[in-house]
Amino acid sequence: MKASEYPRFFEFETTHWWFRGLHSVLGDILRDLDIDSSARVLDAGCGTGGFMARLRAATTASVFGFDLANEAPPFWEKREIATAFRASVNEIPLATDSIDTVFCINVFECDEVDPLTAYHELWRITRPGGHLVLSMPGHHWLGNKAHDAVIHTSRRFTRRDLAAILATRPVVIKRHTHAFPLFLPMIAAWRFGAAVRQKFVDVEPQTDLSTLPLWLNETLYGLTQVERWLLRRLDFPFGSSLICVLRKDG
Repeated sequence: MKASEYPRFFEFETTHWWFRGLHSVLGDILRDLDIDSSARVLDAGCGTGGFMARLRAATTASVFGFDLANEAPPFWEKREIATAFRASVNEIPLATDSIDTVFCINVFECDEVDPLTAYHELWRITRPGGHLVLSMPGHHWLGNKAHDAVIHTSRRFTRRDLAAILATRPVVIKRHTHAFPLFLPMIAAWRFGAAVRQKFVDVEPQTDLSTLPLWLNETLYGLTQVERWLLRRLDFPFGSSLICVLRKDG
């Protein structure tokens, strides 16, 4: 991700409807895993630390994180995070079977990441019977060159793509669902419009994320809470993101 985006993401992780909605869903998953105070929880690819801070507030377990970016550590200090370190998800400097629960949120799509290598590393450090929670953008056709260029991403995933990766290591798939289904038409329309504009107008690349009027931001967040309620009861067959909960087997 471009260095100029880190201050924006630092703010958006706690204020923007999309981050708040995703983090609330992941918080429900954390509670369902029933993690006790002796557990070790890892946020692999923690960025500016917004979700790591949420994990820390939601559990009495020991919470750790890492990120490859040079720009990330100053934001950990702002969040008073002292248990994060710099590392690549392609080569994690942690012992085999040393983590009880691993969250890896919106990392597999990054240019610097090899998804298969990263998955093998995440599986390696998770203890047998422990859990991995993965989230990533769905549908190849939802890509946006300008947005992707700014945040240094180059891929999206289908359920089949992810299943092929997961099949390379023994796991039990506890959940495999899409997220943000109610937003899929809106996101698709926005991405299509952006692609058309980019063909005819020379604009500087920028992310889709922007500061919204408070009423709109809260309305969209409210819709994510409707989805959150539904996700407690069913898996979505479509949506703009994928979420997978795995138990390491073996």
